[in-house]
Amino acid sequence: MAESEVIRSLFVTLRRSTAGKPQFQRRIVEALGLSRPHECVEKPNNASIRGMLMKVPHMVIVETDKMKYLNMMNEYYHDLCRPPVAINHGFPNIPISPLKMTAHTKQQLSEHVEANKQLRGFIENYVPKPPIKYLRERAVRERVRALTEHGLYSEEVKKINERDIALKLKWTRRKQSLKNTSPLEIESR
Repeated sequence: MAESEVIRSLFVTLRRSTAGKPQFQRRIVEALGLSRPHECVEKPNNASIRGMLMKVPHMVIVETDKMKYLNMMNEYYHDLCRPPVAINHGFPNIPISPLKMTAHTKQQLSEHVEANKQLRGFIENYVPKPPIKYLRERAVRERVRALTEHGLYSEEVKKINERDIALKLKWTRRKQSLKNTSPLEIESR
C-alpha cells in the first residue's frame, strides 16, 4: 500500500441502541465513546479499536475518512434545492378521433336522446312492475293449477293450505303486536 492510502482514522457511528444488549457489548460501545444512536466519533485505526469494532459490528457503522467525506458530500448534494420543474398545461395539438361506440352504447344513447327530444322522463312503452305480493299470489295460483292438472292437488289439500296460511298470518300479527306492547301489558293478558 502506498503511504497516501494508509487509513489513519476510523469514523464510528452507533446505529442501534444498547437497550436489551449484553453487558459486554454495552461496555464496548461506552469505551468507544458512543452513548446514543446516530452519534459519530473519530477513533485511530489500530488493532485494539478494530478488535472492539469486531465485537459489535451489528451495532455500529465504520467508515474511513474518505468514505465519511463522500457520504457528507452526498448528503449535501441531496439536500440542495432542485430547479423547478416546468409543466405545460396546454392541450397538445393531437387530432381527436371520434368516439368508438359499441352497438349497446349507441342504443342506450339513442334512448336517452329520444326521451329528451320528447321532453318525457321515460320511454313511452314503459310498464311498471307489479308489486311483489301480486307476484307471490300469482305463483301460488300457477302452482295450484299445475298440481291440480296432475291430480296431486285436491279441495282437501287446498283447505289445509288455507288454514296454514291463516294461522301464519295470525301468529305474525300477534308477534308484531307483542313487539309494540310493553312487558306489563303482556303479563296482564
